[in-house]
Amino acid sequence: MDQQRQFGRQSENNSGSVPGGEGWCMGVTIQDNKWAYAMVLLILTLLWQSFQGANGLPSLPLIEFRSEQEAIEAYFSQGFQYKAIVIFLGLYHGIHLSLRTLKRRIRSYGLSRRGFASQSPLHFVYQAIRRELEGTGRLGGYRSMWQRLIRKYHLRVTQEMVRLLLRQIDPISVENRRLSRLQRRTYISQGPNHCWHVDGYDKLKIYGFEINGCIDGFSRRIMWLECNHTNHKSSIICKYFLDTVRQMGMICPKIVRTDCGTENSLLAPVQCSLTNSSHGHRYGTSPSNQRIEQWWSFLRRNRSTYWINLFEDLTEEGHFTVGNSLQIECLRFCFMDLLRKDLQEAAVFWNTHRIRPSRYASCPAGIPDELYFLPPNGRDCKVDVSHQDWDMFYNFTEANSVCQDGELEEFLQFLMETYNLIYPENVDDALELYLRLKALTCD
Repeated sequence: MDQQRQFGRQSENNSGSVPGGEGWCMGVTIQDNKWAYAMVLLILTLLWQSFQGANGLPSLPLIEFRSEQEAIEAYFSQGFQYKAIVIFLGLYHGIHLSLRTLKRRIRSYGLSRRGFASQSPLHFVYQAIRRELEGTGRLGGYRSMWQRLIRKYHLRVTQEMVRLLLRQIDPISVENRRLSRLQRRTYISQGPNHCWHVDGYDKLKIYGFEINGCIDGFSRRIMWLECNHTNHKSSIICKYFLDTVRQMGMICPKIVRTDCGTENSLLAPVQCSLTNSSHGHRYGTSPSNQRIEQWWSFLRRNRSTYWINLFEDLTEEGHFTVGNSLQIECLRFCFMDLLRKDLQEAAVFWNTHRIRPSRYASCPAGIPDELYFLPPNGRDCKVDVSHQDWDMFYNFTEANSVCQDGELEEFLQFLMETYNLIYPENVDDALELYLRLKALTCD
């Protein structure tokens, strides 16, 4: 992965960063000075990375920021702690700030978390919640809704206010969520990239949409979440894996765990070859692959139920027939891009939300992105991958497509141009386009 763009100013003099104008001294204790704690942590991290060689630093797949303020605001809006922001800026963007300077920058930018002294107008919050409740937002709780408001709409509102508004706007869904509880099993992992869990999701299969995902067992970070016309072709699943290997900076996990499906028949030998170990891949039953199976339940509650209900309504109204290949292809053509966008949004929201502590979990609590790129124990189980090996295996993969029948997809594109139809930007547009294409091709 290309090296991140370097910019920003160098760190200020120590005498200007430590209260009282005093320089750095060995007498400052970590317990007494948060600035010292952050800088010591940054120095130790850099030293540790130096022993890992040139490829020891993982590549953080973030956008290139144009200014220091943009970088700080982006990390701040993602909910990272101040110490983590200091380390991210220093390691990945060449911006070396003390913790005290960072706090001063944040105050000068008008950013605030605690209490949100200057909250957004209540009617804006109310309208955003109502808009989210029209889609997949109705499936999540107030914490999920709060995250959507601050990430997607950039609103400043407390979780308590969101909880009260949800109870007022949608009391039935609030009560239904209160009565549902999940019991999770204990999971043990050595660190990031120790084990990636891969599995398919077939709840939307009868409508022509098959989903495949991967989650890091330690950090619970979603590594990929893709939708295609099939998730049972080994060349497609292997492409998801190799694309992620490249995105992460040419590294792969120590272990990949999958079920015994034929779609993993290419991924298994590729993983073993990249790690140079016969134990690099593990087969197991799908229910026992608990990390990704648990995440599918989250996806069902917060996203896929909306799409299932939408397509079931189409079926009940007589606009869609299960098993009709031509109608399935039309449905894919109209809804595939919207569903992929929704899945990517779900992955981003998950990777930047905070996982609460649990007395039954052995893995630490925190934000998945932060746990993956800045592990608390400093241990990364990644395995470096050579470009030569990656290129060799990538030749056996297959690119993503919308429809299973390529000729039919070209014909639908021809109809779009002939009748001056517009590609959908939302669900209502997609429904209208589907009914129009169905009338032109199926009736």
